[in-house]
Amino acid sequence: HYSLDNNEINSEKNIEDKVKELFDYGNKFEKEILLKFKESKNVFDCEELGKKSIYDTISAMKSGYDVIYQGHLKKNMWEGFADFLVKVDGKSNLGDFHYTVKDTKLSGIVKSKFILQLCVYAEMLEEIQGILPESVFIILGTGEEKEFKIHEYYNFYKEKKNQFLKFHSELSDMPIPDKNINHGEWDSYAKKILLNKNDVSLITTITKQQINCCRKNGINNINDLINSEKITGINSDRLENLKKQAIVQIKSNESSIEFDVLPHSEESPRGLYEVPDKNNNDLFFNIEQSEFAYE
Repeated sequence: HYSLDNNEINSEKNIEDKVKELFDYGNKFEKEILLKFKESKNVFDCEELGKKSIYDTISAMKSGYDVIYQGHLKKNMWEGFADFLVKVDGKSNLGDFHYTVKDTKLSGIVKSKFILQLCVYAEMLEEIQGILPESVFIILGTGEEKEFKIHEYYNFYKEKKNQFLKFHSELSDMPIPDKNINHGEWDSYAKKILLNKNDVSLITTITKQQINCCRKNGINNINDLINSEKITGINSDRLENLKKQAIVQIKSNESSIEFDVLPHSEESPRGLYEVPDKNNNDLFFNIEQSEFAYE
């Protein structure tokens, strides 16, 4: 959402070899289905003909081609390219026929998101031909073709679509990313946001509950926490340890790592203080031995 609103926000999208391999395999499977259609149907191949605009697709639909490959569909802000638009009987704005959608998927099973995608295509088709297709189809990686009656899923799709639009319409300020979540291609950008804000969640030993307590008390960055005398929900001893940890982190940088041994209670030892005393029977296993360790 924010990348579309702000050109300065760029993802680090990188198609890894495995993903590219799957993409190529999916494209190969799609082409195999296309060849089967071409054996017995009058096919308008938008990709081969270089006719990829919405107007080319509408023109092909009006001409009554049996199959339209990679047809461009659009309605308001929504648009996409359907794998196959297939002509079926039934009156529409086009005449005594209309189009349905057949989409190829490498998966061996049907997933709910596949059906939602087909509902989007069906709604965009309705914009052109005046009616929804009665059924839509998924061609699975096994070669099996599955049929889905639109009326059984369309209300659910509309509800999910409205929720999606409502969510994006209500977004205003950039939300603070959760440091414990992998943000995919936006992961580096999410970390950059936290670093720029000097966010309180970056304190190494802080818990999620303590982060929430800080935010509820208006403590959003590390300096706020260091300067705070009291934070409701965090006891004083724990707050002092968080402050000391935060100070150590601030003193550290890329070229110099600061550390300090925090005090502990003899009754409740923590961390390295829990290591038992040295014993002649101790066994050490070092999997990161350095050749320079004893120089």
